[in-house]
Amino acid sequence: MGYVGVMGKQEGIDLLLTAVHHIVFKLNRHDIQFGLVGGGTELQAMRDLALQLEVSEFVTFTGRVSDNELLEMLNSAIYA
Repeated sequence: MGYVGVMGKQEGIDLLLTAVHHIVFKLNRHDIQFGLVGGGTELQAMRDLALQLEVSEFVTFTGRVSDNELLEMLNSAIYA
């Protein structure tokens, strides 16, 4: 699953990471990877939160990437 955008307080990435925790530990889904693409003032705080929630192995924070890298990530994501 993927997210592309700004990593700011108003984006709700903290809620996304809480949902990742639920999916991984409550639904017992260890076969999933979340790719979060983008930079912003909260990027490091969200990386820290992923560690705190023990979901960092299921979340990849790329920061800003080139258009080609973004296209590769989008092509590998599942669309719902």
